[in-house]
Amino acid sequence: MKPKGYYRRTLGLLRPRALRKKLVVIIGQGSGGSHFSLHLGQLGVQMTLVERPDELLLEHNVIRHVLGYDSLSKPKLTAMADCIRRLYPSAQVRTVEMDVTAQKDELAKLVAQHRPDLIAALEVKAEPEAANRGAGQAR
Repeated sequence: MKPKGYYRRTLGLLRPRALRKKLVVIIGQGSGGSHFSLHLGQLGVQMTLVERPDELLLEHNVIRHVLGYDSLSKPKLTAMADCIRRLYPSAQVRTVEMDVTAQKDELAKLVAQHRPDLIAALEVKAEPEAANRGAGQAR
């Protein structure tokens, strides 16, 4: 795929070259996080997807999730990364298994190491503020 042709109709609006230089950490790959990740992937943004270990796509989530029935009972994190890479090869996708509410220090290390331009904490169960605190400690 040639990026110039792919982004031709959006060049004046989205500035894809500038967006591809951005790094976004997306915490949570549920219904909201999956849509957010997919759209950033479409723009070719570099991203790190974060999800709890062993978090599977369950049947009651399929209707709201980007992934369909073919991903049922598969780990959300790897299935989302594979989906984005397959649909948008110019996207750079990295995955990290982490429970951000239980591993606040690890989250702070991740943020300090990668220095993302944006951290999006979506659908963090239990304590969404924990993700923001952990990320904020590293900034």
